Amino acid sequence: MVSNIISFVRKDRIIEIKNPDPNETLLNYIRTNLKKTGTKEGCAEGGCGACTVVLGELKNSEINYRAVNSCITFLPTLQGKQLILIEDLISKHALLETELSTGKVDKKLFAEKSKEYSDLNEIIKEAKEYQSFEKDKVELNKIINDTNSESDMKSMAETELEKIVKGRSLALIGEFETFGALMSGLASIVKFNRPDDFLESLPQKYQAIEVVDVNATAQEYLRPEEWTWVIIGDLSQIEQGIRDLNLGYTEVLTLD
Repeated sequence: MVSNIISFVRKDRIIEIKNPDPNETLLNYIRTNLKKTGTKEGCAEGGCGACTVVLGELKNSEINYRAVNSCITFLPTLQGKQLILIEDLISKHALLETELSTGKVDKKLFAEKSKEYSDLNEIIKEAKEYQSFEKDKVELNKIINDTNSESDMKSMAETELEKIVKGRSLALIGEFETFGALMSGLASIVKFNRPDDFLESLPQKYQAIEVVDVNATAQEYLRPEEWTWVIIGDLSQIEQGIRDLNLGYTEVLTLD
């Protein structure tokens, strides 16, 4: 017998969803039902990471955690898992900081509790390392070398195109679910003189795209030698590094 209830754990509580919509995305449920807006929609195809949440699953007496893109993950995926949102991490750390500052918890206990969030601390540590432009300069130099000439430009692989097509197709489920979004889509049909079934035929149009077409279009419109690089940062820290890259004419713009 198929159950019409989804059960999952969040913040040490078991939450049940009765008669869930199997076509609803996890992102929509989080923002609409849980009223948590820290998880956001960016690219709507699982590429940008703005919709990332963490799911914990019990396997062999251990909880395995993995990051998932909630914009392309459907609600039934929650069944039997633990859901962790950005608000859960922030609220826990904020609570510990408050307790520590008011003397309600000693430093030893604070350190023990903080071990639960070692992964978050590693992310913070890595972010601080990126404040050094030397690491950024190396990465930027790799990008420049990869796009230095037309012959060096990487061709799109079949797997890469398949992932993008799948993401865009799944995103269509929630893209026109509101009246405003639907009206905007209809307005674009009129504005650009598109066929009446344009929105309905989008999945088929995505599926019809081939790698050779993408690469041909990229070669025609992407000209690395004509790119303008916009690099933002502390001028005293990054100027010499940028000039060492020999990008060509360099102009410094300030907020003033």
